Amino acid sequence: MLLLNINKVIKKVEIQIDKNKRKSEGKSKRVKGPFYYKQLADVVESVTGAVTLACGLNCAQDYLRNISVLEYDQKFLMNEMQKLIDQQYAKTQQLEQDFYKPNKMCEIEKVINYNFKCKAWLVEALTHKSHPKENQSS
Repeated sequence: MLLLNINKVIKKVEIQIDKNKRKSEGKSKRVKGPFYYKQLADVVESVTGAVTLACGLNCAQDYLRNISVLEYDQKFLMNEMQKLIDQQYAKTQQLEQDFYKPNKMCEIEKVINYNFKCKAWLVEALTHKSHPKENQSS
């Protein structure tokens, strides 16, 4: 039922856009393309809000997937985010082992009187390029 109503709204918008196009064909030589997409975006936004309020977030996500706006669901995105977190954690462990400990970075922490919870941030702060011309030869 909801999808049927959505299709009706989209058809009405397309009819209105066609009417506006025909009215303006003789009046102006300007291209009206971007306006069509703005109207369509407004309709999708309105319908998405109505679906979310009426049926909840999961129903709204299903609707957005049906009209090919939303490519991934929340579970997939959470899994991808966890993979990135795991990769970052592994990188942090590797940096600490390969660079922090051998170079006695703890001495820097003593000098600045600050203990980094994530030791990789200290390594990053001291080793990243801060200026694009830094590595160019004179």
